[in-house]
Amino acid sequence: MRGKIICWLILIFISATTATRAEPDKVIQYLINEPVSLLDWGLRRMADMYESNLKLDYLAQYLKGRFTMSSVEYDYAHNKIHVEVWLLPAENSGDEEDHKQRSKQILNFMKAAQKQFIPDYLFQHNGYQSPKRPQNVGKHIVGLIEYDVSSEFKGKIFTFKTSMNSDEVFFSERKKEAQ
Repeated sequence: MRGKIICWLILIFISATTATRAEPDKVIQYLINEPVSLLDWGLRRMADMYESNLKLDYLAQYLKGRFTMSSVEYDYAHNKIHVEVWLLPAENSGDEEDHKQRSKQILNFMKAAQKQFIPDYLFQHNGYQSPKRPQNVGKHIVGLIEYDVSSEFKGKIFTFKTSMNSDEVFFSERKKEAQ
């Protein structure tokens, strides 16, 4: 009898101290199995590049202390890379014309900087190149880029748009939607 009690106690102790193992659920398993493409990776690197470039000291004169947010997304339906930058207002950051001018200057800066820099390395593996890689990937990517630079001021949103293949800059103004 005493031996049975000891065996039961040992069994209870072992089962209580053994770590339980949970398996990933279906959503997590899907994410584990889904590969990241060079396009995904390059777009993320490109967003990081824009974010860091927009925080450079020589842009401070245009940003005037405002925080800048950017996103980079691929538009599959139109085969374009869409770069969006938001300039958020800071106190005493100027009047309406100042906001418009600053947004347009940032747009021009980004476009000019992109013409000087072809982001080939952003869209490649680290350490090796596939022999199947097309030539001039960076130049091709630059040709797909479209920019939106927006600024908010007193309930209005100003947006300037252009693409790397155009010298035209389009302007739009709209009221900010109530939240």
